[in-house]
Amino acid sequence: MILFYYPIAYVLLVIYGAEVCPYLESLGTEKLALNMALFLLPVFALRLLIMRHIVDNVSLERKSSRQFRLDLLLFFLIGFLNTIANMIFLKFPVGSGLKITLGYLTVGFFASIDGVLYLERRILRNYQKEGQRCFVERGFFSMPKKFAIITIIATIFIAGIIFLLIVKDFQWLQRNMAERGLNYVRISILKEFSFVLGVISLLGIRLIYSYAKNLRMHFEKQTSVLEMVSGGDLDQYVPVVSSDEFGKIAGHTNGMIDALREKRRISEVFGKIINPAIARRLITDEESEVVSSRRELVVLFSDIRNFTTFSEQSDPEDLVQKLNRYFSGMVPVVHKHGGIVDKFIGDGMLAFFGLNGEMEAPRAAVRAGLEMVGTVPELNNELKLQWQIGVGVHIGETVAGLIGSPERMEYTVIGDPVNTASRIESLNKETGTNLLISEAVYSRLGEDRAETAWTDFGKHILKGKSIRIRVYGINAP
Repeated sequence: MILFYYPIAYVLLVIYGAEVCPYLESLGTEKLALNMALFLLPVFALRLLIMRHIVDNVSLERKSSRQFRLDLLLFFLIGFLNTIANMIFLKFPVGSGLKITLGYLTVGFFASIDGVLYLERRILRNYQKEGQRCFVERGFFSMPKKFAIITIIATIFIAGIIFLLIVKDFQWLQRNMAERGLNYVRISILKEFSFVLGVISLLGIRLIYSYAKNLRMHFEKQTSVLEMVSGGDLDQYVPVVSSDEFGKIAGHTNGMIDALREKRRISEVFGKIINPAIARRLITDEESEVVSSRRELVVLFSDIRNFTTFSEQSDPEDLVQKLNRYFSGMVPVVHKHGGIVDKFIGDGMLAFFGLNGEMEAPRAAVRAGLEMVGTVPELNNELKLQWQIGVGVHIGETVAGLIGSPERMEYTVIGDPVNTASRIESLNKETGTNLLISEAVYSRLGEDRAETAWTDFGKHILKGKSIRIRVYGINAP
């Protein structure tokens, strides 16, 4: 973008030089154009050579300031070299060269700012396509402060140019007033000022237009990322390419995205350690941290037969891999029927149904137990094993909530039904069944009792119990 300013500056300074300096005017248009080109072209070529090393290869936070200083310095260098050469070879006074230097600095100032704005747009587009995060670590530099500095410097340059025009016109008036006439003088002066003010106005309008494009890109990127965040998409950042208010807002937005990503990651990990339904309850229920409640729950306990012997004969890594695959097949079955996996105890699994008071919890638990038993042959074929499992189901009043100390807590269910379900599961070894349920569960199956060939195994005294419990079982394939 800024490369176009060099030919523009060349044309403008050829015209401007003739208007403000009688020495340059004395060269004539062709010689003046050649004089200007001898210094502008080498500096233009120099920029092409050093741009990559000075600007392109530096960190993002230094690019804008580096490019601004480089371009402004190069425009000053053109005027400075022109001044020195004209003093040495053409014997022009220093004042003649300073007028040209001021002209180059004025154009260079507008060009340098426009170049920085273009650089910011290019960075925004690149990072927008790649979806990466960029961050400028610079001190805060407010937009009002930027505008004030730019306005003051631009005013100084413009005032200097107009002053030189006035001085030149006064000298010209002294020589040509009587000869040319008032009307001719008026028109000539009007043309000069119209030209200079027109050029300055165009440069200012170009700068305003360029900055407006940057504002639009900042707003669009900020808005699009916030819309994505509101929709749950946290894969995009807002590029921070400036140290002003837009950079600050973008930085806060990115910080919010990082916090949401961390929260999502914690929720995902939390959901793997604790059942997602429990995780949601803990997150949304403010009182769940301290309140544990009595609930009638259906408790399911499952266990792999002869797992201790199998583990003694297995490689630990292979054992863990097979056990994880086994639970990967069982957990979805529990979830499918509305149950919640409470914990894994070695090869055993504790789950419960009816946390929200579902009337169908007993049926759901039994159906889950039947499907778990039916899933084992498929897992055995896949893992080349001969595992068998036992499942025990019981219903009763439990306490559900967070248990533990302030430093370490877990959501679980405790109470006699949990122990009873575990004892019923162990009874499968005596009855030769895969699934046993208590009479309390059996009585609530309703029509489901007719769908399964249940066997009444009578009343048994469970380990640690003084009261006999009637159990019903099935040896599912």
